[in-house]
Amino acid sequence: MCGAYGGGRTLSSVSGALALLLAHSAQAYFGDVGVIVSGLISGAVDVDAATVSASRIAGEQVHATSSRAAEASIAVALIANSIVKAGIAYVQGSRALARPTIAALGMSAAAALAGLAVTFLFLSEAAAPK
Repeated sequence: MCGAYGGGRTLSSVSGALALLLAHSAQAYFGDVGVIVSGLISGAVDVDAATVSASRIAGEQVHATSSRAAEASIAVALIANSIVKAGIAYVQGSRALARPTIAALGMSAAAALAGLAVTFLFLSEAAAPK
């Protein structure tokens, strides 16, 4: 059996397709903000699907989103996924499991936020043409 529920590839394909559909629709209606919000929503369920959908949308020629929005979408997807996983560990697991899990996932979310801040504050301006 593949995956935790026996259909890992199918479930992953479906979540990837739904994340891409959500990202395209959100981008069409709300622009870059929609892409970031779709990353938040999709990332809570499947961070890989959210990452692939943001990357694909940023690379398209039609209705292309900014690379900054794609970067932010991926970062908020990681943060949302970390929060959901920490919540699962807390609710379903023991205290012995929850404490180190929450600490590790909290550091992961903080690193994503710090990386996003560095990208927006320092790297984006360095790459911008003058």
